[in-house]
Amino acid sequence: DREGKFLNDIGAMGQGPGEYAGSLYSEAIDEKNRCVYLAPFFGSNKILKYNLDGTFASVIELGETLNKPKLHLHPDGSLSVTHLCFKGRNEMMVAHIAPDGTLTSYKPTAEQIINPMDKDGNFVGFNNEIWSYNNTENFNFMTMPTDTLYQYNPEQNRVTARFALQNPPKGKDVFLIYNELPGKFLATVWGTGTIAIDLQKQQSHYVKLVNDYFGGLPAPMNFTNGYFFAMYEPLVLMDKIEERLSASGCTDKDKEVLNKLLDSLDENDNNVMFIGKLKH
Repeated sequence: DREGKFLNDIGAMGQGPGEYAGSLYSEAIDEKNRCVYLAPFFGSNKILKYNLDGTFASVIELGETLNKPKLHLHPDGSLSVTHLCFKGRNEMMVAHIAPDGTLTSYKPTAEQIINPMDKDGNFVGFNNEIWSYNNTENFNFMTMPTDTLYQYNPEQNRVTARFALQNPPKGKDVFLIYNELPGKFLATVWGTGTIAIDLQKQQSHYVKLVNDYFGGLPAPMNFTNGYFFAMYEPLVLMDKIEERLSASGCTDKDKEVLNKLLDSLDENDNNVMFIGKLKH
């Protein structure tokens, strides 16, 4: 729970009812309807549904094997899932499950489907990635082969382009990751930095994030399910605090907060997580 108290396990590794073989790739927690959805990494055509107490409830059969699926819970309690749709192996790109269990599937266009083979005929489909961070009510997602953030509309069963950079940085090792926050888009240029695009002001800038609740510590651009988060091993966090304390711009107030945090840490502690809820 929010105080760190263990509640329960959800499912388990195995082949039986409510169990999953291998790792999981996505989850959705429906607190209103008191259930949890889990999606296996690959090789399964099912989404597993559990009660909030961790007991198994049911499976949702999709009729097609999923590859790195991403789940999205809509305000009406319906559920959508997208995945890497491989050419010659998959037909469905997105599925929507209504509260009454009705399943609707979206078939991709030629531009949206992914070729999983390299020039030598080797299967490399899982080298691709899919991102969906669920920071707004819209179901947005992006796949590595494309430069566009897509949005799925369940009422129309359509996938449309939501956002893309004009004249994005180019390079052999450059790839982009898009994320939508309330009122903003984030475009992470891998290896370079993150661009924030303000929708109201129609402005964009490379940005850095600092944790001003904890002495101006540098913070990663991690936003998912409506929250900021950052997790550190204690020694790593201690090093970051020492680095910040030695910075020229570290104020006396910052030093007071940072030293108090530093004194509370032990290198044998569990990881430390910072969490903050996004404002609308």
